[in-house]
Amino acid sequence: LAQMLHPTVLDDYGLAKGIEWYAGEFQRQNGIETDVHISGEPVRITGQPAIHCFRIVQEALTNAAKHSGSRRAEVRLEFAPSILTLTITDFGRGLGTSKRGDKRGLGLIAMRERAELLDGALHISSDAGLGTTVSLEMPLKQEEPATEDLQLEIDEEEVLTRTL
Repeated sequence: LAQMLHPTVLDDYGLAKGIEWYAGEFQRQNGIETDVHISGEPVRITGQPAIHCFRIVQEALTNAAKHSGSRRAEVRLEFAPSILTLTITDFGRGLGTSKRGDKRGLGLIAMRERAELLDGALHISSDAGLGTTVSLEMPLKQEEPATEDLQLEIDEEEVLTRTL
């Protein structure tokens, strides 16, 4: 699942629904309670911007599962008129206590590169014992309001068969 080159759920349902779907999959696979909160007026985000955002969420949650020791994570999408703020928080041990030999550095570099491709800014904050927060702020290009899309239920069997 984490190796999907192009999650079709993003094209079919947009970023917000794609992240909600992935959070459920992540929670089932890792046993980490993962909540998704969406605020503001959701805009439908598809294509490369959706893929970059989705990969940042995937990387941040994967790091949380591998390194944080947290039993809980949270993903927030805050839609403002011209900015999307995407925040991924784990409530684990924080970055300071990890072994420096791990591959986390490459994941952080990849997230920063994706943020640059989105004309966005990536911020990572971490406090020992309080967890790590990865935050992306990116400009929104107005497409169409996605309010009705957020009401759709994703047919997980269909998504899984199309992405495997």
